[in-house]
Amino acid sequence: MQNKFFKFTVFLFVFTSINREFNPLHIDLRLFLFPLILCALLLSLTNANFDRLIHYQVVPPNLPEMWLSLYLIVALFSNIAWSWNGLPMVKQSYSNLVIVFLFNLAVVLLVLFNRSNFGLHFIQKCIIVSVIFLAVSQVAVYFGVPIDLFLSDGSVRVLQSGGEHFNLFGQHFRVSGFAEDPNYACFFAALGLITLFASNFKHVLSKTAVAGLLLFAISLSWSRTIVFGSIAILAVLVISRLFSIRLQLVGKALCIFMASVALLAPFAADIIELNYLQTILTRFELWDRARSLFLQSPLIGNGLSSFRSFNMVEVAGWYVHCHSTFWSALAESGLFGFTCLFGSLLCVFNSDGDVFSMSVAAVFCLFCLNFDATYLQATVLILAVIPATRCSRDRSSV
Repeated sequence: MQNKFFKFTVFLFVFTSINREFNPLHIDLRLFLFPLILCALLLSLTNANFDRLIHYQVVPPNLPEMWLSLYLIVALFSNIAWSWNGLPMVKQSYSNLVIVFLFNLAVVLLVLFNRSNFGLHFIQKCIIVSVIFLAVSQVAVYFGVPIDLFLSDGSVRVLQSGGEHFNLFGQHFRVSGFAEDPNYACFFAALGLITLFASNFKHVLSKTAVAGLLLFAISLSWSRTIVFGSIAILAVLVISRLFSIRLQLVGKALCIFMASVALLAPFAADIIELNYLQTILTRFELWDRARSLFLQSPLIGNGLSSFRSFNMVEVAGWYVHCHSTFWSALAESGLFGFTCLFGSLLCVFNSDGDVFSMSVAAVFCLFCLNFDATYLQATVLILAVIPATRCSRDRSSV
């Protein structure tokens, strides 16, 4: 019974990480998931793993999930900066973020206490089922099938049109379905493809059909950053294989390179002509403001949601995140928080044999360039849940 409860809890976490806005009958599934996570965590504290954890036999210091837990703790501690940052707090948004970070921390702790129970094949099945469900929601939206009954309210963006929103077919809109944002939908479809081809799913026709569905979903959501960046990453990994270069070194080099690009971007804004795409120009402006906020409190940052408040002051009421995981971590949790989060990313590349985790993490680094993933459940999935399956690669415990 306990094993089935654990399986259900893990599946629901993976499912809601990917189908972020799936709320049947307008009910947020996370309202049920949080108590389930807490119950699973309490059950974990009663077994022998807790004793071994205290003696550092279960959690060596090079685990991505350990560094991620440290990041979440530092990010929550950084809220002390609200007592002096002088920014106007939007209490509803701030409270929501605190709850999200506490929830994510609870999940990471659950992973740390149960690392040997996260089976690779089970997690891969959870991901594949979840991305298929998301892709079906995108197809439904594309063909005009209403999915309002499964959304929290009418403000959820299942489709974005106008401006620079073009899908692969040249139509002036992009479809996000239950992912809420087409960029997230494209990333999750890419995650699904990597998982599908890394899994032991042997039915060729079914595998081909799922791959076709996910490629169609990518075409509808069409994020050029995710698509072309993923192709480039795949090429680098293939070339490294051909020349027998250690994937561990290649992965870490890719991670460091992408983080460097993100952090140097605001400085390049002054010397690069950016008038040709409004979206890119706006992103550079957001990153530059994040740099300014970071310099106000470089060690511990300015607290959760502080960038949104800072940007609201700078740009007359525009309350938005800074579209960069790296700059968001620096601005809101300082160098301490950034070091922990980046350390978690680097630790994923500690095992040459774990091509699946490293491929997913490499594409995630790409996602972090242009989007804020500091608060997403998907970050916990990629930096904690998937790496934890290394403990049970030779077994199928879950």
